[in-house]
Amino acid sequence: MVCLGPRRPGEIVGPRPLSDVGARPLNFTVSCRQGFRSYNRRGFHMRCKLFALLLLAPSSPVWSGPIADQFSPGYEGVRWGLPLADLVGMLPEGEHYFSTAPGQRNYSVRNDLPFLGVPRNGMRVQYGFGKDGGVEWIGIAIPYDRYQQLLGALIVQFGPYATTQDVGLIRYFRWRPDQGVLITLRVTRDPRYGIAEFWIGRQPDTLGKVRTK
Repeated sequence: MVCLGPRRPGEIVGPRPLSDVGARPLNFTVSCRQGFRSYNRRGFHMRCKLFALLLLAPSSPVWSGPIADQFSPGYEGVRWGLPLADLVGMLPEGEHYFSTAPGQRNYSVRNDLPFLGVPRNGMRVQYGFGKDGGVEWIGIAIPYDRYQQLLGALIVQFGPYATTQDVGLIRYFRWRPDQGVLITLRVTRDPRYGIAEFWIGRQPDTLGKVRTK
């Protein structure tokens, strides 16, 4: 209980001093230690990390709209279905590789352009081909120590990923297909390997159905 002390004669009119009779210091400190003990510590730290990633993501979106609106034409001027010969004509400094993909070929080009605000110095872009001989998927290499920043930016841009899957050494973050366009972030689970790639692809039977601008 807080009591007001009596005024003394001749005292200047003003707020009455608090009497020390029955009074105790006001304490607004709230301890949350007990609450933390009941929390699953691992889950709590993961939530904190995801919140930090969202804060690190670009404050203003680089793009606007769903996945298909951004990637239905392709990426950086390379359209889906582009033949290998035409791709080499556009990007002659690339390198050819055999691949286990349906088109059995892979074309890799150095590309330092930032992706969704994530720096990519010294990175490359890979182009994979389908059975028809045209570009069917595009893999954008990301510095491994930046993949969590990219994951946060992707969530801000396209919403939460739909599924995660661990296959051997690789962890996949997959979003729902949007009008035949697929996006996936894949990273090595062991940081000692340090591989991170963002994949864009289109389903082979939707080339004519995917919207173009």
